[in-house]
Amino acid sequence: MNKAMLKPVGLSFVAAALVTGMLWRAAWGQSSTPQAAPSHSNPTLLHDSRAVSAMQAHMHKVLHTRLRTRGHAADILYLRAANAFPAFCQDWGRKLQSRDVNNVDNVSWQVKGGWETGTYIVYSPIKTCDTKRAANGQPIGELTYQETEYYLTGHTITEARHAHPKPVSVTNTTEIFRWDRTHWDY
Repeated sequence: MNKAMLKPVGLSFVAAALVTGMLWRAAWGQSSTPQAAPSHSNPTLLHDSRAVSAMQAHMHKVLHTRLRTRGHAADILYLRAANAFPAFCQDWGRKLQSRDVNNVDNVSWQVKGGWETGTYIVYSPIKTCDTKRAANGQPIGELTYQETEYYLTGHTITEARHAHPKPVSVTNTTEIFRWDRTHWDY
């Protein structure tokens, strides 16, 4: 192979890397200009199954390209894990929504100063869903969301349940998961 043949191949790899970066930013709602974080009422892209399917198709294509060009077992393992993580994040978001409903339905009430009071936790949609390599090369998945504690009060439990909840605290939560050869483990 001569240098003239290598130059177009190098450009195609650069072009592919640029396109991959643009697709990645487009799929995850990132752009070169900073944007405000999505509000709790706006569902994130992770709740859109079409976006997850598009990302999985893209990662599948990247996986097969890497297999042909490099074939390293660690790369294969990482790409499989990275391909599976968006769906895992979507499932985790569904689990948080179920906990939300359970938390609201099962507020533990206490009497304080003649008032019925209770608190409960509400979870935001998943904010980030990223994969990384640990120092030993193993895939690590990281997702973030917010937990907001709300306070209810009223003369009766019925009145308190219908009162406007007041936010007490907000906790930024980061969950870290490990890839167990075939699935994300928690």
